[in-house]
Amino acid sequence: MCFHCKTWVSPATKWITRSSNSWPSHDVKQGIIKHGVLVVPIGVKGSPKEDLQWRVSFSVGEKLLINTFTHTQLLCYALLKIILKDVIATNLECKDLLCSYFLKTIIFWISEELPQSIWKPGNIIPCFMICFSRLVYCVEHSVCFHYFIPENNMFENKIEGRGREILLEKLYSLYSYGCIIPAQID
Repeated sequence: MCFHCKTWVSPATKWITRSSNSWPSHDVKQGIIKHGVLVVPIGVKGSPKEDLQWRVSFSVGEKLLINTFTHTQLLCYALLKIILKDVIATNLECKDLLCSYFLKTIIFWISEELPQSIWKPGNIIPCFMICFSRLVYCVEHSVCFHYFIPENNMFENKIEGRGREILLEKLYSLYSYGCIIPAQID
């Protein structure tokens, strides 16, 4: 259940003009803005008023963004999700620290920062490494900014303590096993 708000919300107004790069295109941005947002009855977990809180959802806009992904962007996202499921989620202490939404957010940010011409099949490993490196950076610094509202750090009070240490060990170990090689873009 949700309410459809057909106007763009003020906390996300900076997103409209933030990127000077080619992604997302002007037309895609306009489509996302025109659609607006959804308001869903989901509160902050553990909050005393969790049952009364609502969240702004950009899920339709996110689907429109994913629909613009190249095959290489989709593969990078899929590879990150495989690491999440098959490596990270195998440890109970860090199993619930990350979710695919965080990975998708990282891909969005990098897609906005890099030229679209980079996301080609010959660059799959370097593109993946850029995404993986950003994931490591986010965990190291306990920071993952929401794509539409960067003032919202989605890792705040979430990626910390012993679970964070174990998660970092797992991420670092991928380098030591030789599973991930340094990035080099053509």
